Amino acid sequence: MENDLRTGLENAMRSVLEMPEDTELEKLMENIWELIDEKNRIDDDDVEPSLRGVLYFMERHDLLKMDITEKHIKDGRVWKNHYWVLNEEMIGELTSTDENRTEDEPDHDGGSSIYRRLSENLWNSHLCST
Repeated sequence: MENDLRTGLENAMRSVLEMPEDTELEKLMENIWELIDEKNRIDDDDVEPSLRGVLYFMERHDLLKMDITEKHIKDGRVWKNHYWVLNEEMIGELTSTDENRTEDEPDHDGGSSIYRRLSENLWNSHLCST
């Protein structure tokens, strides 16, 4: 399962970035994967500033979600931990979309594929705000 998710995340990033096979994406994804814990999340405290921009990019493309946990400490304050959580559903969708594409089908479809990548929550939030 972990290997499938790892491959799926790399393929999803390749799809979002529209990158060819032989790029530095594998090295970047290796750096990200080293930070992912057994719950498929990244503790924000462990993220190097140079990598944080990539995580924000991944969040904008719905590959990651932000999660906050709160812990009450003895003196009454609340300790908050921020996590980046893999959006396994979107990763799976992007991976299956790429796997279902035939050899004869062009990668570009006039831009309409971007709309299929947007989550329902994003559509709903946009519809409510207009």
